[in-house]
Amino acid sequence: MYSNASNRSVEILIKAAEKIRASKKREITHKISMIYSFVMYALPGIILWLLFHNFYPADLSDLFWSYEGTAGMLKAIWPVLAWPVLFHLLVATLVRHDVSDKIAACGVLKSHTRMSMRAGIFEELIYRWLLPIGLMPILLGLNYIVGNDEEGIVALVCRALSDLANFTSFGIMENELITMPWAVGGAVVIANIVFRNGHKYQGLFGLLNSWFVGMYFFYLTFHYSLLTAMIVHAIYDAVIGLILYLDAHWDTRHVRLRR
Repeated sequence: MYSNASNRSVEILIKAAEKIRASKKREITHKISMIYSFVMYALPGIILWLLFHNFYPADLSDLFWSYEGTAGMLKAIWPVLAWPVLFHLLVATLVRHDVSDKIAACGVLKSHTRMSMRAGIFEELIYRWLLPIGLMPILLGLNYIVGNDEEGIVALVCRALSDLANFTSFGIMENELITMPWAVGGAVVIANIVFRNGHKYQGLFGLLNSWFVGMYFFYLTFHYSLLTAMIVHAIYDAVIGLILYLDAHWDTRHVRLRR
């Protein structure tokens, strides 16, 4: 019986080590993904802004510091932070864990927290700011080539996408998507599509969730600054990791190896 318990303990430790290694691999993959996104999306955005910023239909360069008051900000951020808490608490009641999850939880939490901080800073910097800035002159240039007026095919497609995005985001971005020049709305929608597609590995739910959350982060960026969106994004991801950590501990705290 002791031999069986010993073998079982070894198996649990091996599984826990594998989960920690998998978490570290995900962290490395995330770093590579951030570098790729910066080179592919952010760097061209910086170059295009430096070259053509005088032709932009709207100045997005000051979004890093835009701010509409603390009371409004606090009212705006609680829904996006409450959502992962409620959803993952619900999931936690349905998912069972084994002892290896409890052993690996601490190492996985540290890795997840580091990824949360990176995602909050770099994903917001790239997808909510630099990518839209780079997309605007591209859209304007394409519209000039194929139409050269406000009713060009590119402008019409961007307006249609903006209308659809405004509807699916319940009108919270109406000013940016509808009222502002069409190139702004088009750049926001395309940037959010790119952000959403980066979550394909999470399945259909991940695609839908990242679309709505991404639009909400755009709302925070335009109304309460890019810095606010960075902080909220980092907290959003970190909260998910913390709930998963606490769930693993709570679910296995009374589990004992049987002899």
